[in-house]
Amino acid sequence: MGLADQQTQQKFPFPNEAVFDGLLAIIPRNWSWTLKSHDRLLGRITVSTLGSLFSYGENITLKLEKIDEENTLVTIESSLKVGMNIAAAHRHAKNFDSIISELSHYLQYEKDKPILERQQPSVLPKPTTEAQTSDDAKTFPWIWIGGAFVICLIVGLVIFVQSRERLKQTWTKTSVPMAVKFSPSNEIAIGTDKEVEIVDAQTGAVRRKYDFQFSNVRSIAFSSDGSLLAVGGGETFGRGNFTIWNLQSNQVIRTMTFDKEVDSVDFSPNNQLLALTASDKSVRLLNIQTGAIEELSGHSGEVLSAAFSPRGDLLVSGSADDTIKIWNVQTKKVIRELKDCDFEFALSPDGKMLAVSGKQQGTVKLFDIDAGELLRTFTWSLVDKYEVKRILFLGNSKLLAVGGGQDFEKPGEIRIYDTETGNMKELLTGHQGLVTDLSISSQERVLVSSGAVVKDRNTVYGEVKVWSVSKL
Repeated sequence: MGLADQQTQQKFPFPNEAVFDGLLAIIPRNWSWTLKSHDRLLGRITVSTLGSLFSYGENITLKLEKIDEENTLVTIESSLKVGMNIAAAHRHAKNFDSIISELSHYLQYEKDKPILERQQPSVLPKPTTEAQTSDDAKTFPWIWIGGAFVICLIVGLVIFVQSRERLKQTWTKTSVPMAVKFSPSNEIAIGTDKEVEIVDAQTGAVRRKYDFQFSNVRSIAFSSDGSLLAVGGGETFGRGNFTIWNLQSNQVIRTMTFDKEVDSVDFSPNNQLLALTASDKSVRLLNIQTGAIEELSGHSGEVLSAAFSPRGDLLVSGSADDTIKIWNVQTKKVIRELKDCDFEFALSPDGKMLAVSGKQQGTVKLFDIDAGELLRTFTWSLVDKYEVKRILFLGNSKLLAVGGGQDFEKPGEIRIYDTETGNMKELLTGHQGLVTDLSISSQERVLVSSGAVVKDRNTVYGEVKVWSVSKL
């Protein structure tokens, strides 16, 4: 166990149930602690703490073990979130001491009192003289102001250094690219104004261009063998289109226009079907060989995203009706529905997990696909306007990349989470505006992102960034 991960144990001469209730009672008192989850059957409580001078805070797990009817062992495990780990052991120890002392005080003096008579302050009061109290009142604001300045300085420096090490290329585009995609051969497709550029991933040199008849390219997909390119888009609040090119002959093999924008396109793993959404209440399945289209109906709002599972047996769709639906491709029936979800989602490469943007902005929910069980929730920001624009699995489903931001004019971010622990592993900054899309290379060594750059109301253009993620 490294410096950033610490553990301690404490025996309490009280029954297991009393200790569990005591922990649930004391955690809300500390303003810097947030109760994340608790399971009485497993004897497990998880807590998140706010940032300190040397980190973004801690993730704390409390495990209760019944020794006998009158004694309980509490194990406290803590791991630092992203940030510098200077003096990490000190940070762990401070929270360990607080939990143990406050729980001990509660069990000895408060557990049998009525709720209204229990102690409510965020920290236990300590006896002080009038002079000490006066000095503390004078010093306290300056300590916090100075501490906050140092925190911002250190955290900003760490994020800047990490992002600089990851960032390998930045390419400026004359319009905002809303879609980017790695091909199976690791070229990058970039959707710009009325065209799609295929560029070299190392240099950004344009190798080929494909004209698109509408101004907004919303979605790009390659067939698994790299022989076909599908593009969806349209005019804002106007007509839409999808087009499929044969990349060997550079000829259009399928195209169709709709009343509204085509928001998403995705090939089935066997390259026989194309799933597409056209801002109405249906998902369309195009037979690429025959051109026949079959509609899947069931959403009550506009369907804005659709994608096949890695095996191709399932299709997932996201809608403005706040639901995610999972379809059996063969029967064309809905087999599962997830509620209170936004329409953005990602399927893990192993087909076992589904990550979706939550209805509460700035959150991402991770589900077990087979059981429909919520595994955990990632909270990006407390800012209501934070928008999750793209979700992407990395590292054999062990990592989750989330891109977005507040709006076009404010800097966007890419956050990379550990899917097993829920901890944020890394923060990639550098986008001057909203992050609009993400894509990963076939060997998962390179991440590409697109975004907006707003200089003023009359000057808006785009940028594409290439990141090294081989050692995450």
